[in-house]
Amino acid sequence: MYLKQLSLSILFFSCSSLSIAQRNYVKPLEEVNTLSGSYLELRRNHFHGGLDFRTNSDVNKKIFAVESGWVSRITLEPRSYGKRIEITHADGRVSLYAHCNGFLNAIGKRVREEQEKNQSFEVDIFPAKNEIKVERGEQIAWSGNTGSSGGPHLHFEFRSPEGVLENPFDHNDVWGLQDNRRPQINATKIYAMDNNSGVNGKSSVKYNTRVVAGGERRLNGVSTINAWGNIAFALKSYDFMSGTGFHHTPRTLLMYVDGNLYSKVDIRNVKFSDSRALNSFIDYRQQQRTGEFFMKMFPQKNTPLKIFHNLKNNGVLNINEERNYEVKFEAIDDFGNKDVLVVNVMGKKTAMHASEEKPVGEKLTAGVATSFDKGDVALILPENALYDDEPVNFQTIPSNVYYSNIYSIGDPLTPVHTFMDLSIKVSRDELQDKDKYVVVSLNSKNLIHKVYACKFIDGYAVAKVRELGRFAVFKDVTAPYVGPLQTKNLRQTNRIVMKMGDGLSGIKSYKGYIDDKWVLFEYDQKTGTAFCNLSVENVEKDNTFKTFKFVVTDNCNNERVYEKKILY
Repeated sequence: MYLKQLSLSILFFSCSSLSIAQRNYVKPLEEVNTLSGSYLELRRNHFHGGLDFRTNSDVNKKIFAVESGWVSRITLEPRSYGKRIEITHADGRVSLYAHCNGFLNAIGKRVREEQEKNQSFEVDIFPAKNEIKVERGEQIAWSGNTGSSGGPHLHFEFRSPEGVLENPFDHNDVWGLQDNRRPQINATKIYAMDNNSGVNGKSSVKYNTRVVAGGERRLNGVSTINAWGNIAFALKSYDFMSGTGFHHTPRTLLMYVDGNLYSKVDIRNVKFSDSRALNSFIDYRQQQRTGEFFMKMFPQKNTPLKIFHNLKNNGVLNINEERNYEVKFEAIDDFGNKDVLVVNVMGKKTAMHASEEKPVGEKLTAGVATSFDKGDVALILPENALYDDEPVNFQTIPSNVYYSNIYSIGDPLTPVHTFMDLSIKVSRDELQDKDKYVVVSLNSKNLIHKVYACKFIDGYAVAKVRELGRFAVFKDVTAPYVGPLQTKNLRQTNRIVMKMGDGLSGIKSYKGYIDDKWVLFEYDQKTGTAFCNLSVENVEKDNTFKTFKFVVTDNCNNERVYEKKILY
């Protein structure tokens, strides 16, 4: 069976190689050696969309278009991709280059025009088709560390015309990456799927693994699991690549029961718009509590992911005989390296767990638009908000701290896919300026966890939220923080650097002026700094005092104005 699958894989790779040759891609960097991030790697709340090519801790490496096409999108933002370019090619596919330090030629010119027009560093530009053409191998940008980057690198993606994140390893004859290190299945978690089932008398168990003679893995500390009824599995597994210490995610997970394929998870071809559905694939509750990513071998009811294949009984194993069931797992990477875990499950009726008390309350149904309305608080859910049906406990908690009661709606450890509309009655409507209200989510101690901008409508604070749990209405009447201006060696460095931040609603805009003329400030959210290059802004260096002004506004329209004379 495995040889047959291997033959099909070789055939697929051969076809892919032919397609690659026809596309005739080139490397996006002069040197492509190792990766710091891989395709569809598991990240918090999303899949990592492409490959992170390392640049040896340096910035300003030349970035090249991998194929001819036209620039279809340019974005600059202080988070996420930072400075990025998207190029649409003749076949409709898109190549994406992110965390850049700067752009060349017509791209850079177009960006500057848009920034001056909007008086803003942050822009999102969609040039017309063929407005900015690029050739295969043409330099388009310099590599950097902008946005939510953890270090200098080039983030590179391929997307289909339909927005599917395609596997860049299909073009590895271009990149030339090598890997002979196999993945590791480090742990497994086993679940009883209903009250008539159990695993070792519990609703779930978790075991680390150990390597045995021959290189396969077994559960650490036990030789056999006792179970009865419907059980399912999740794996904690990492992939490793030669020449780097970073860990990634295997491409394929296979589950066999008594030698027969029972479930296949192929982690590829995820739509960018479905990236957050990673939370339906992992044990979200476990990840939130311990940071561990356990990948489930069974799909949730309303997941949009198309990564599950060859499912028997939806990946759920029914233990209905008092005998041994051999459950084998394989984790395989893009280079065919493989790790194997074998779990022996003994069917025993005594393994059933005692029924647990389930939350009492209404139920939110996945896959349909629904609402939860209690008069002073209401939650409207789009049809794709939840991955599974969820029972909802509701509680009203009086509060003197917030401008409303505290409302507890559901379990905060329930993953939510899309934004929901939350309306909360402002019971203490004391603010003249209604823009100053915010909706906040709270932790178990009723302290602020997250802040959502809102609108005040007919006595209610209305916000879009993407979590369940505790909510209330609060205020933001505090202007953003702006740090002191450092002017030492200004005439040598030509750079003004400002620290800024906001503790509640978040920064909405920031503008700098020299003698009342707007100058561009670039903002890096991860460091909380904004900087301006005076020489690029053509500020005359004539050794005279100039008036510098920096204005920062938050999402509740609180404004901080910093003004100082500078010698330049």
